[in-house]
Amino acid sequence: MSGTLGQNPSPSPLIFKKLAAAEKQQQQRQAASRASAQRSRHNAMRHYAFRRLRFPSDDELASQSVSWPPCSRC
Repeated sequence: MSGTLGQNPSPSPLIFKKLAAAEKQQQQRQAASRASAQRSRHNAMRHYAFRRLRFPSDDELASQSVSWPPCSRC
């Protein structure tokens, strides 16, 4: 190997492999975190919708004011 340190004309291909692997790993991590965020958002919406169906708030109950027909006995 001729030449002094710092005059290396081409960096070793191992560096490129490591860079590519690190970049790929980062992309996988980002995809996983994005999927996790979507899942948690989805679960939160499902939970909210379920709670609204099962346990309507007082405002919703008041707005649904059921008008009963007049009692035939009164």
